[in-house]
Amino acid sequence: MNRIRLLSITVFIVLLLFSFSCIKINEVATDDWNAAFALPLLHTTVNMEDFLDSLQQEGQVDIDEDQFITLNYTDFIFSESASNIFSLQPSFGFPILDTAITVDIDDIGLNDFPDFTRLKTGQLQIDFSSNEIADLDVELQILNLQLDGEPFIYQFTIPFDGAPPSNFQTTIDLAGYALDFSSDLEVRYIAFNGLGERVWLIGDFPNLNFINLDYSYVEGSFQPINFDLPLDSFELNFFETDFEGMIDLADPQLSFRFRNSVGIPLMVRAQELKAETQQAGRIDFMSPLDNGYTIQFPSVAGLNVVDTLTFNVDNSNIDEVVNAFPNKVIYDLEGIGFPSGTQNIRGFISDTSSFDVELDIELPLEGSVSQFSYEILTEVEENDLDIAKEVEFKLLSVNDFPLEAGVQVFFEDADGKVLDKLFPNMGTIPAASRVNLAGRAVTPGEGELFAPLNENKLDNIRDMQQIRVVITLNTRNDNTLVETKIFSDYELELKLGMRITPEN
Repeated sequence: MNRIRLLSITVFIVLLLFSFSCIKINEVATDDWNAAFALPLLHTTVNMEDFLDSLQQEGQVDIDEDQFITLNYTDFIFSESASNIFSLQPSFGFPILDTAITVDIDDIGLNDFPDFTRLKTGQLQIDFSSNEIADLDVELQILNLQLDGEPFIYQFTIPFDGAPPSNFQTTIDLAGYALDFSSDLEVRYIAFNGLGERVWLIGDFPNLNFINLDYSYVEGSFQPINFDLPLDSFELNFFETDFEGMIDLADPQLSFRFRNSVGIPLMVRAQELKAETQQAGRIDFMSPLDNGYTIQFPSVAGLNVVDTLTFNVDNSNIDEVVNAFPNKVIYDLEGIGFPSGTQNIRGFISDTSSFDVELDIELPLEGSVSQFSYEILTEVEENDLDIAKEVEFKLLSVNDFPLEAGVQVFFEDADGKVLDKLFPNMGTIPAASRVNLAGRAVTPGEGELFAPLNENKLDNIRDMQQIRVVITLNTRNDNTLVETKIFSDYELELKLGMRITPEN
């Protein structure tokens, strides 16, 4: 199983929000309060540079000259070797019915054998017998079996052992030899007895058997070849927590990159390609792999050709899959060598040939967010509210991001039971002004929120042990012609203070 760790726009948002909850208090945000006493709780400015390092640990962050961000990730999926794509018929044999014969390779079941094969392993078993009453000298010639361009010639003697028939058997190592089946197989032998007379071996005809054949290189026009590819899956950890709401990335892309040294047309077709998602369950991927994709291949042995098949919004439902929060993609692929329409192409395969498959994912931080919620839970060691009669919170915000945030704070006991909440309705942090034609926010959005807690609310929360902050994000919809983009120089500044009115 391949595990892919990729930070998408959602993880970016999570990191952004989480960073707010963990920043140390450092400045009073209560400049205009005339209070008995006031407490600064938080003043922080967060921008993309604060967490680019963590992004780079999980994937590659590309920032263009305009500071626009695209998240990229590459992972190796699988490698398919030549031995799984094509294998030789390991053995064949035939009798020599005359001193010179021509064998149609289809007649001995070799119609799938390549036109040209260089053998890595193999043996030739030679089996001759003689009814002569003297030694017999034989020269065997196989014109289609060659070493360094020279045809196979083997000379031997069938020794007379006192009573016919006399037998001769041997095995020849064929490693390094080439079999040329671009024409019919031609075999002949010449046998001389002790008187120098040519002899025709009848009765038990000579036999040749080729066994344990494997190739280092094959070439020719092949019949269609079906081969298995992995049934496997890879994980997409875009979202490590269950989220609510919707995210719509405008232009996600998923690419299979093939690095191919197999010199024949290869088609990859999806028998199954599905995504398991958080929001929509299992979704069928619709892509160019449904009908098959033929990978580009090299014309010269030893070369690699890189070919890329990209799923985008024009040729697939990648946007539907990504925006449903995928956890895993399951694939069952089928491989076809020399698919329909390519049988007349002459190709080659070497024993070192393979094609490797890598996955590329590209997520431009461009799109929209609708009712996207995230929660932060913080334990409270001491609430110091015993002396308080009234408490008022003040939140100031300056937001460069074109995302409007709704905020609610829940006060809970140790068991997570909600004692009360800060705002009667969710507070709003305004987004930056509408985006321009380049997708960039024009001016920061500034906001100020006051949230008083009266005596009754204070009584409710005096025993609080934890605070749950819920933030809901939405993209502004006042510029529908341009998708919202996230740039690396955006910032969000927050100041939070609390004014306490003590008991008299």
